[in-house]
Amino acid sequence: MSETVLDERRPRVQSVCMPDSITGDEEDIRLAKGMLLSIAYGAAVGGTATLTGTPPNLVMSGLVESYHGTDTSVSFASWFAYAAPCSFIMLIILWIWLQLNFLGFKTLFGCCIKGRKTGDASVEKVIKEDYEKLGKMSFAEVNIICCSVVLVILWFTRDPRFFPGWGTLFIATTETITNNGTTTITETMLVSDATAALFICILFFMLPAHSPPCLQFIWPRQSSTQ
Repeated sequence: MSETVLDERRPRVQSVCMPDSITGDEEDIRLAKGMLLSIAYGAAVGGTATLTGTPPNLVMSGLVESYHGTDTSVSFASWFAYAAPCSFIMLIILWIWLQLNFLGFKTLFGCCIKGRKTGDASVEKVIKEDYEKLGKMSFAEVNIICCSVVLVILWFTRDPRFFPGWGTLFIATTETITNNGTTTITETMLVSDATAALFICILFFMLPAHSPPCLQFIWPRQSSTQ
């Protein structure tokens, strides 16, 4: 890419990334800055709640399994039981910090807020109108939600450690005879969290995108206008 093109694009990139480009009164500027920071901080804090939230969590789980064996591996349920409360507490602290720094103490619990401006009311009206235009959920959207819920349930119940999970149905037993004649029995679980994820991925390709005839009264098939 030539230097001329870069010089032409640089001001536009700076106008998007720099907080000084935000126009409006002081309250709107502080709100915009707080929203931008909340996206970054919220993604970092919320990603620690689940094992699949961020890639470093999976890397750490793989390292634990490599160095200490599969018996001490971190499961989805054990990670969530440990990290979710910490993530919830950090989110509350983060929300209070952002609220106090960018919006002030008066808006901490929604009290002492001035009346809505005409511009804010018109924006809220447009959002409500667009939301109503979406209509009810389609059959494909319901399929995605159900599959996502099933995936989370499979992750939680594969090896929860405090009760036998469905992963115990797929265990391979290996007998090893040592030099002194003793026999060592090793049990290895043949399924992992990736197994549940691949199962749901295959299920996505098998489920229909439109409702079957028996469910036409709930999700009627819409005729294509294209």
